[in-house]
Amino acid sequence: MEKEKNKDGRQTFFRLDFRREEPAERIWSRHFTRSGLVWTAISAAVILLLVNFCLIAFTPLRTFIPGYPDARSRQQAVRNAQRIDSLETQILRWELYTENLRRVVAGEEPVRLDSLIRRIAEERAEASVADPAADSLLRAVVRQEEHPADTTK
Repeated sequence: MEKEKNKDGRQTFFRLDFRREEPAERIWSRHFTRSGLVWTAISAAVILLLVNFCLIAFTPLRTFIPGYPDARSRQQAVRNAQRIDSLETQILRWELYTENLRRVVAGEEPVRLDSLIRRIAEERAEASVADPAADSLLRAVVRQEEHPADTTK
């Protein structure tokens, strides 16, 4: 690779100086060729991008970016899951009660709770397995909403 040269045959250098205005003293100075200046600028830009990426990816700063869930929304999701679980338990109790009440009113023998719980659990499992394609599609949509940058999964 041929070096940059001026008319005299000497290599051309550029100088970058940082100076104080008042006492006119030099704080920092650097000599560059054109290609060295370009490589330094590209390197500085890459380093700046990496530092920004690390700050956003590995610190709580990412919560300020739209699309990333913050701690409050994660806690709310956990609370909602617990509420859903307790509501499902309550609904199961009501179903057990109404089934036994219907049997008593009809003059039949009340069902033992353990067999009724097993039967209702099997019915719910069959209902959730009925459409696995819709379930996996819903899971993919939720995963995409949680991690918009991660589209490989």
